[in-house]
Amino acid sequence: MVQNKNTLKHNRLDAFLTSVQKKDIPDLVLIYGESFLAKQAFKTLSSFLLGNDNNQFALETLEGGSVSMGDIIEQVSTFSLLVSKKIVTIKNAPLFQTHQKNQEFSFSPSDLDRLIDFIEKGIPENHYLILTTAQVDKRKKIYKKIADKGLIIDCSVAQGAKKADLD
Repeated sequence: MVQNKNTLKHNRLDAFLTSVQKKDIPDLVLIYGESFLAKQAFKTLSSFLLGNDNNQFALETLEGGSVSMGDIIEQVSTFSLLVSKKIVTIKNAPLFQTHQKNQEFSFSPSDLDRLIDFIEKGIPENHYLILTTAQVDKRKKIYKKIADKGLIIDCSVAQGAKKADLD
């Protein structure tokens, strides 16, 4: 499978960040896979984006299972009076789960359409939306839109014993 130009593995993140400038980083990032690697990738990316800025005021973290799509869009769209850059992180974003009664929370198809419309219109300058999730479905419309407009960091770890998994 050919990797998208906007997709990179977690072990290539440091090399990628040294080869680009801050202005070249897309304002939309999806980090998925193993939680420890995803946290490390997030820390690396956020410290690169914020540089010497005060992280306390520039970084907002929301829990994906307990926040509405309207709140997410509002947080990303709101400008800060204290800092020029803003990173809104949605931890454990339920973007790829199906809406079922036994699940605690997932976004409805209309919520995902609102997010796609928001992405199409553009995230405000110097604002970043970072989504983290354990697994993705590459067939979904939201994944394809993020791959087209943003950066995807793959922190997945192979689980099998096949040669491709071991490589």
